[in-house]
Amino acid sequence: MSWAGLIEEAKLQPHETSISEVLDLLQVADRGLKDAESDSISLDLRFTAVYNAALSLATIALAASGYRTTGVAHHATTFLALPLALGDNHRQAAQYLDTCRRKRNIVEYRRVGNDPQRRPPLSGSELHCFT
Repeated sequence: MSWAGLIEEAKLQPHETSISEVLDLLQVADRGLKDAESDSISLDLRFTAVYNAALSLATIALAASGYRTTGVAHHATTFLALPLALGDNHRQAAQYLDTCRRKRNIVEYRRVGNDPQRRPPLSGSELHCFT
């Protein structure tokens, strides 16, 4: 997949980011990581919090590359475009995050208490691909 292909499929559009946008997304990511440390919320919500942090960081990578998602499936498109933004050496991390996206959909929309053993581990340390 290429930037041009994603634009042609109406999954991305050119976007000029700002310092304010990036700082806001960093704050969202930081909040998610802090929330995920709380023992007072369910494992499902902790997983979702870290997932949202990863999504915010991936969104920054796209914005810094001059694009934003459009149309449907914003999360899937974000992770699909991640290797374009960060380099092909991040393809495996993007695929992992897309697996987390699918697991998050189950947790958010289909059932409570999804077995954590079947869920890919996603923690703050898993976000190393953004450093």
